[in-house]
Amino acid sequence: GVAVGDGGLVDYALHTPVYGYEALLSTNLYADGWWNEGSVTYHFYALQAMLKTAEAVRCLGINLYGSELKKMFDAPMNSVYADLSMVTHNDGWTGATLTSYARYYNLAYLRYGFSSEYAAVLGTCWAKSGRKGAECLLNPNDLSDSQNLTQKSCVHDNIGYAVLHKHRWSAVMKYGPHGRSHGHPDKLSITLHDGGKEILPDFGSPAYSVPAFNGWYKNTLSHNTVVVDGQNQEPVTGELVEFKESSVKAKVSGAYTGVEMERNITFGSDTFTDIFTATGQDSHTFDYVLLPVDRPAYTYAAVDSDLGYAGPYSYISKVKKLEYEAGMSLSVGDYTVSFTVENGSVDGVYVGEALGYPYQDAATASCWPIVVRIKGNQMKVKSVWNLD
Repeated sequence: GVAVGDGGLVDYALHTPVYGYEALLSTNLYADGWWNEGSVTYHFYALQAMLKTAEAVRCLGINLYGSELKKMFDAPMNSVYADLSMVTHNDGWTGATLTSYARYYNLAYLRYGFSSEYAAVLGTCWAKSGRKGAECLLNPNDLSDSQNLTQKSCVHDNIGYAVLHKHRWSAVMKYGPHGRSHGHPDKLSITLHDGGKEILPDFGSPAYSVPAFNGWYKNTLSHNTVVVDGQNQEPVTGELVEFKESSVKAKVSGAYTGVEMERNITFGSDTFTDIFTATGQDSHTFDYVLLPVDRPAYTYAAVDSDLGYAGPYSYISKVKKLEYEAGMSLSVGDYTVSFTVENGSVDGVYVGEALGYPYQDAATASCWPIVVRIKGNQMKVKSVWNLD
C-alpha cells in the first residue's frame, strides 16, 4: 500500500479485524510484552514483522511505535543469561541469543528517544559480537561507552515464568499458559545456567518433520520437571505462589488428574536448592527428571535396567539403576548435586542417555537423564546443587 500509494491497502493492513496489525497485537500480545506462543523464536519472528510495518508507514506520518511495541523489546531484556543466550521454551530453535536479535534494538533506540536502556543492549551486544544487520546503518552512534546491560530477577506474569539471577548464575521456572499449538507439556520445568552454558537446559524443538519432535522433544519427559505414571501433562496453566530476589515458588493443579504439584527453587550463597512436592488422591509413579548436558559420575553400584513405559521413554538408552541413599550425590560436570526424598517410597535413581540439543555436533548432542522414581500417593524430592 505504501509503495503504490494506496491508502486503502494501508488501512486494511493496519485495521482489518483478525489479521490486521492492531488486531494481531491486541489478541496475541500479553500485557507483560511476550507473544503468546511462549517462545523466544516466535516472539522475535512476530516482532520483526511488526517492525517492517512500523517502518513502512512512518513516511505517511503514522507512528506505530507505541507502548505495546515497546513492551515487545523490553520483555526479553531481563530474561537473558549472563552470556546473553536465552532459554528456549516451547517450539523454538536452540542457540537463540540477544546478540542475534540486537539489530532490532537499533530501531528501539532510535524511535524511543535514544533510550539508555536500549543503548545498554546495543553496547553490550556489540562488544560481544560486533555491529550486525542493516538496521545498524540507521544508527551511526558509537555506544561503546554505554552502561552494560544488567540483569535483575523478575517475573513475567502473563507468559508465566520467573527468572532468578545470582551473580553469574541464572535459573528459570515455567508455570504459565500452554503456548497454543507451539506449547510443550512442561509445567514447573526449570533451566539452570552457570554464566557460560546451561547445566539443565530446555532443548526447544528440532525441525517439525523430524520424528523425535513428537517422539521426544514435545513431551513432559524431555524437560526438567515431574512425570506422573509415564504420561504427558495436560495443557493447563499454573500459578505463581511466591517470588523473591533469589527464590520462586509455583504450583499447578490438573496437569494430572487428582494431582497437586508445587516447586520451590532458591539460590543460596553457593548453592541452588530445588524442592518439588506432588500429592495425589491415588497411588502413582512419580518420576523427578533432570536432564544435564554433562554425564553424571558416581561411585554407587549400578545395574542395567530400564524405565518401562513406551513413547518418549524409549528415547532413553543405556539405563542404569542406582540404589537410593538419603543425601546421595552425583558429580555433573564441574558441580555436584545431592538428592533427598522425604515423602514416598523410592524405587531407585536411574541414569541414562537421551537426545540433547538439536542441530549440535556429536559431542553435545546427548543429554544424560537423572530420574528419581518414587511410588505412592505423594512425593517430595529435595535436590541441592553445589555451585562452587
